[in-house]
Amino acid sequence: MKRHLILLLAAGICSIVSACAGSGGIVSPSAVPEEQVIEQTSMLLPDPGRGLDALASYHMHFEKMFTGEADGIQVHSSLEMDADEIKADQVRFVTMKEEDETGTSTRLLQGRVTNAYYSKSREPKSLCKVTWDDTNQLTPVFRPVDMLPKIFTAKRVGAETINSIPVIHYTLDTKSFGKLDVEQLTGGLWLAEPGGYVVKLLMTINGTDRTFGNGRSGSQTINYELTRINSNTQFILPEGCPMVLTGIPVMPDAEKVSKYPDTMRYLTSSSMESILAFYKEKLEADGWKSANAHPFQDGGKIQMFIHSEKPESLLLDITRAGTKQQVNIARLQPAVRNAESTLPSKATPAPADTMDPSKSGLPAEIPLYTGAENFKGIAGIRMTFDVRDPMDTVKTFYKDAMRKASWSQIPGTENVPGAPLMFKKGDSTIIIQITEENGVTTVAITKAK
Repeated sequence: MKRHLILLLAAGICSIVSACAGSGGIVSPSAVPEEQVIEQTSMLLPDPGRGLDALASYHMHFEKMFTGEADGIQVHSSLEMDADEIKADQVRFVTMKEEDETGTSTRLLQGRVTNAYYSKSREPKSLCKVTWDDTNQLTPVFRPVDMLPKIFTAKRVGAETINSIPVIHYTLDTKSFGKLDVEQLTGGLWLAEPGGYVVKLLMTINGTDRTFGNGRSGSQTINYELTRINSNTQFILPEGCPMVLTGIPVMPDAEKVSKYPDTMRYLTSSSMESILAFYKEKLEADGWKSANAHPFQDGGKIQMFIHSEKPESLLLDITRAGTKQQVNIARLQPAVRNAESTLPSKATPAPADTMDPSKSGLPAEIPLYTGAENFKGIAGIRMTFDVRDPMDTVKTFYKDAMRKASWSQIPGTENVPGAPLMFKKGDSTIIIQITEENGVTTVAITKAK
């Protein structure tokens, strides 16, 4: 059975998404029949990712584009990927932008920062999800270099320098993919010397259905480049992917630590008094002022810490969990709005709800405010949105709505300016921070447990 090149080079992205819709029979490079595989020792590049493990950091950029015809119809598709790796900071992150032949655009991401694993699915309105794992057993992150084909043969041109890296330049032709049938192929390959890793790859493939299959003909281009080699020192998460809660200490005997954006929880064998004394000492030394501790459910305690210089606070609640204590910490701060995200004047009628509350990303059982817009955050953990009504109106709504939904309001912050609303039901704690700026009310809803 003949394997067609455009399908082979598109295969790797299936590792990021759950399905490859519209890919038309994509075949993985590893699925090439045995009779087509040349002994790897004779290959120039048997593994496109070789040599990267020896690098401290880098940035990858990959582009693939096809323009041509499919069954007599003009088609165009493109795929663009960027990736960062910074080993010292335990960063490996990939973002992808894809446009299929129907013109549908998709943006996905996958990555890890220390023990936090981020992902965003193919769904148009999906949110950036984050999972924390102290065991360091998170799913490996797919890289753009994994999209590159194996190179069997190439013609050596000579030594050059690209991105300050000494390289050997090779040219590619129709024999470069071994026995894989390609009508026209031109391009160049630049391998680091020493190191052997791919610094740059450019190629153009032209052909008919003999090359692309399925009644297709046209031209495919591949562009890959490695930059910031050993000098990629700073990584910024994409918009909509907040960092997990950091900078807050945990008890020395902490177990099963889970971190999320603005929340953290863990188990400890320490006593309630030891935990309260630990946080009073550690947080006050870092500029936090403690309020009085209040009784919580089942003999637990709840305590608020207000920062002396920043407009934020911490909510600490401690509850029994069998023979241990469960510690929950939530950072409460005014929600940050995109400077470009503005709402029309409040004189403009608010729109009716256009979203199923269960699909809003809010924690379960939390009512959705009518006309809420500009949703951001982590589904089920922390969501922010804007509304057109005054802050006091929104606060009254949530006090009444949460009471009607059988949530009990937690006392202790009624007299603290800017403090959030806090509610408890069973084992769940909800914090609702409501702020107003330039005529826009922003609501941040956090599930602390």
